[in-house]
This record gives sequence, C-alpha cells and structure tokens, in this order.
Amino acid sequence: SEARLMLSATCHCQHVLAMPMLGPHCTLSAPCLVQPAFLGPRTYSSHPVATAATKPVCMSETEATGHQGPATAGDWQQRTRLLLGEQRMDTLSAARVLIVGLGGVGSWAAEALARAGVGSLVLVDGDFVDVTNCNRQLVALHSTVGQSKAAVMEARLKDIAPSLVLDARQEFVRLNCAPSLLAQGARGQDGLVAGYDFVIDAIDSMLPKLELIEASARAGVPIITSMGAGGRMDAAQVRVVPLSSTFNDPFAAHVRKKLRQRGVALEQISCVWSTEPVSDASLVRIEHKQSSAFKRSYHGTIAWLPSMFGMLAASHVVNYLVKGPGWVSYQAQSSDGWMVAVEAERAKRRSKSAGSTAVS
Repeated sequence: SEARLMLSATCHCQHVLAMPMLGPHCTLSAPCLVQPAFLGPRTYSSHPVATAATKPVCMSETEATGHQGPATAGDWQQRTRLLLGEQRMDTLSAARVLIVGLGGVGSWAAEALARAGVGSLVLVDGDFVDVTNCNRQLVALHSTVGQSKAAVMEARLKDIAPSLVLDARQEFVRLNCAPSLLAQGARGQDGLVAGYDFVIDAIDSMLPKLELIEASARAGVPIITSMGAGGRMDAAQVRVVPLSSTFNDPFAAHVRKKLRQRGVALEQISCVWSTEPVSDASLVRIEHKQSSAFKRSYHGTIAWLPSMFGMLAASHVVNYLVKGPGWVSYQAQSSDGWMVAVEAERAKRRSKSAGSTAVS
C-alpha cells in the first residue's frame, strides 16, 4: 500500500525484503539511504518496477557521507568522525587520559573513551574480577572471574581500538604515590611522553581517592571524580557538577570535608554524582585489620547506575577536550538557577539539623 511504501521509504534498508517495492532492481548488499521521490498516489504491478517518477534515491554510505564505508576501508571511527569532524578527532587522538579504578564506573568510562577515539589511556587497578562484580562491571564475566581487571580491560580495548596507546597497570594507588603517578605522564600517539590531559578517579577507597584528587588539583591536571553509585536506582538523577555543589550523599560530604582540610578548591573539581538519597538499607559494613585505606563498607548496586556514572564521566572528558556542548552546559551549572536549587537544598538540611538539636 501507499502508506506502507511511505513508511518504509523513510527507513534504512539492509535487505531487499525490507523494501519490497524496489523488487529485483535494488540489489545493494550494504545499507542504503532511501528517499521517497513522490507526493501523490502511485499504482504498482504485481512485480513492482521503480519508474523515473517513483524511483527512490538510493545511496551507499560512501555516497551519503563522503567517507569510505566500513566494508571497504575498515574505518571503525566513521560514525564518530561524522559527528565530531576531523579536527576534533585529531584532538582526541592526541589526548592522554589516566583512569584509576576499573570497577563498575571506571571500566565503562575506559571503554567509552577508547571507542570515542582517545589516543592514549593509562589504566590503573590492582584488583581481580570477583563473581560479585558480574552484576555491574564491564570486565566481569563468569569466564573472567579471578583474572586481573587491568589485563581483561587491556585485551578488550585493544580489540576495539588496535591503534590505541594503552598502558594497563595491575597495581593499586598507594598512599603518597599519586604525585609520582601523575608526574610520569603517558606515551601518546606521537611516541612522546607528556603529561595527562585529564584524570578520571573511579576509586572506591577514601584515602587513595583523596590523594589522587589533591595531587591532580596541585598539578593543575583536570580531574573528574566519582561519588557513590551504590544504594541508588534512579538513573535520571545522575549529574556532573562541581564537587562543591553535591548534596544527599554522605560519601561526597566526607570527600568535601577532607579535601577542604587539605586546602583543595572544591569548585575546581568535577564530579559525577546522584541527587537520589542513598538507601542505607542496602549498606554492609566491613571490618578491616590491614589499613584504613581499604573501604570499610559498601552498598547494594544495580547494573545501570555505576555504568551511567562511568559514561557521564567519559562524556565530560570528551566534551572538555573538544569543547563540545557538554562542556558548555557544565560551565553554565554555576548559573543562578542551579545554585539557587543547591542553596535551597542546603538550607533545608541546615533547618533539619537545627530542629534536631533543639529537640535534643
């Protein structure tokens, strides 16, 4: 029918069966872009043949985009290049990014950056895949349980982006070593070692996290830090904001307090965080005898929240590097509207606190 023709003609077809009105005259094996070339009703025979008046305009991806299609050139970055353009792609290729922590947040961020075209990544995590990671971590499969997270991530990213300059280190960020980690820099696509363009902190232990944030701030390296993704379910409440603007997160409150004591300007630290109050019903406390650097508790988690944190962190990094719309909107987050909402939330918490004190 005409309605079916019009509907089908607005879609991408991959098989002859998807566009029956083209009959034997459409033999493209690659996807084609179909543009209807009629306005009024048309009559078709039992074996429809496209006439000059009704013939859709079919183009291969090469003709439609001006780039060679994946079948001929193997250009896996074609779709990203269409969005960003050559100059921005060159910027990403020249970038060096450090990601510390390859769990529920860092693993997703690392893959997103590799797929986006960042040219050099340094991944740091000393942990091994545990079966309990399978509900949320990209590296975690039943077949990878017991393997190094850094090694699993390295193999995966090299399979995605063979030209990626990748340094995957199976080690933890120990106390007092963050400054030297940053000072080492990374080898880039040009073969030279230079400083990092951005750091993603996906550490879930407090002291190493504080050390990395402080070291990045003092070195002048942009950093985005992940707050708590556990104990939450609502993906719509995840935000990227300056660390100073966070609320409803006890973990973030502790990070803010400790960084202030270290003299770090919180307004200069980006973070990914959720406005959703954490569910303490899912909290489990751990007793550690080794060191206070280990995390002392954890919350229940759901698949999409940590990955959402990681994707937003990667988005923030890429938008910063290419000065994309995400970076523009982030800079506007200190506008009156956002800060009014933040201050209103803080005033409400102060009021509750004062009321509790008066009652006691």
